[in-house]
Amino acid sequence: MMPSKIVSTYTSYYGGSDEGRKENIRLGAAFINNILLKPGDEFEFWKYIGETTYERGFKMAGVYQNGRPASGMGGGLCQVSTTLYNAALLADLKITERSPHSLPVHYVPLGLDATVSTGIHTLRFVNNTPNYILIKSKTDANNITFEILGIPVDGKTVKVYSKNVSGNAADAYKDIYMNEELVEHEYLGRSKYR
Repeated sequence: MMPSKIVSTYTSYYGGSDEGRKENIRLGAAFINNILLKPGDEFEFWKYIGETTYERGFKMAGVYQNGRPASGMGGGLCQVSTTLYNAALLADLKITERSPHSLPVHYVPLGLDATVSTGIHTLRFVNNTPNYILIKSKTDANNITFEILGIPVDGKTVKVYSKNVSGNAADAYKDIYMNEELVEHEYLGRSKYR
């Protein structure tokens, strides 16, 4: 049976981006759409994105390199991975690899980003549920949204948030509630930025 109920959803805004960055986000989202994972399967970002080449439709756009703004092929894909990361957290999936950017990004709270860079950084998570899950994406002129479909657990809600611990660092947390009662408080780690 195909997963049909939304377990989690997360949206981020990219409407202020240049056309190249918008196109990379739209393309990246399209590559990570209708991905079915059986229980125990691990998702890995670059497996679905593939090579970020001009021939495959990717454009030059802003990236961070060595802690400085620069231009690179596929700039904007970090917003795809970050949006999916937050959807995965809200679905209470097991995150197996995630790295923060070198500098803060504007589209999610500090500490809740997930940078990707070919051969260096990726995003991985495992379907740790007993059911199949389906990853769906959609984009419009301003927003990218990921939905994770599966079988929601009755009464379960997940909250993800971060707290600034200094000007350039944040601690991230995940709280799980059953029938509005806190049952699990997880520290996701500290992200430090330049």
